[in-house]
Amino acid sequence: MRYVGFQLISIFLLVFYSTTFKRKLFIGNLTIAILTALTLYVVAAYEPAFNIFDLDFPHVKLFWVYVIFSFFITLIREIIKDIEDVKGDSFQHCKTIPLVFGIQFAKNFVYFLLLIVSFFLVFTSIYFFSFNVILSLFLFLTVLVPLILISIKLYHAKNSKEFHQISTYIKWVTLFGIVSMIFI
Repeated sequence: MRYVGFQLISIFLLVFYSTTFKRKLFIGNLTIAILTALTLYVVAAYEPAFNIFDLDFPHVKLFWVYVIFSFFITLIREIIKDIEDVKGDSFQHCKTIPLVFGIQFAKNFVYFLLLIVSFFLVFTSIYFFSFNVILSLFLFLTVLVPLILISIKLYHAKNSKEFHQISTYIKWVTLFGIVSMIFI
C-alpha cells in the first residue's frame, strides 16, 4: 500500500491525457514528461534502503540527475513529435506549440530545452567526473555530443520526415542515457 498515490496519479494522468490533455497547449507534453520521470522516481521510492531525499550520497544525486534528464529529454521529444505531426494535430483540432505559436517558435523552444539539458549534462559530468570517470565520458560521448548534433539537424529540418529522424535520434539518446546506468 506504500506509495499507492503514484499509481492513482498515473492512472488519472493517463486517462485525462488520452481524453483531454493531449489536445491542450503544452499540458499533454508536460503530462508525458512527468509520467516518464515518475517511473524512475517510483522505482527508487519502492526501495526502502534508498532514501531519495538524502543528498549527502552521490548515488542519490545521480538518481535525481536521471529523473531530471528523463523529464527534459521526453519533453523535447514530445515537442519534436508535435512539429512532425502538425498536419494530423491540426486535423484533430489539437492546440500544440507548433500549431499555436508556429514551427519556428517550437524549434526555438526545443533549442532552449536542449541548452538546459546540455548545460545540466556538462555540470553533471564535471561534478561526477571525480567519482566516476567512465560514466562521465560515456554521457559526454553518447548523450551530450549527439544532443549537439540533434540541434544542428533541428536547425536544418524542414519536413515531417526530417523531424521524425530527429525524434528517432532522441530515442537513441534516451537509450544511451538508460544504458549509462550500467556504469553507476
